[in-house]
Amino acid sequence: MSVPTIRRKPELAFQAVGGITGEVTGEVTGVVTGEVQRLLTVLVGEMKRTDIQEALALRHEDYFREAYLVPALTAGVIEMTIPGKPTSSKQKYRLTQKGHDLIAKLAKEAGGNEE
Repeated sequence: MSVPTIRRKPELAFQAVGGITGEVTGEVTGVVTGEVQRLLTVLVGEMKRTDIQEALALRHEDYFREAYLVPALTAGVIEMTIPGKPTSSKQKYRLTQKGHDLIAKLAKEAGGNEE
């Protein structure tokens, strides 16, 4: 039995995030993984997948997609710059408002823990 991976079926990542729609309102909720938090710390402006992977010092593409990229897209903290073409060679990723809010919340929590 063959299991479709994000690499073979990138539209699965797009479906996982519910398409283009989805409004960010209210307080940032839910728990994001440590991997997603790491991704958020290196994402600057709009970046290609390969650039994000390099910044995280990760070599295995499938692992990056499954542990970092898809969870971040699903959580709504990052978005594709070309959502209609998830396999485009020009595809980049950027923070959403929810991602910016989460970074601010994490920074505030980290600042509050220092004594």
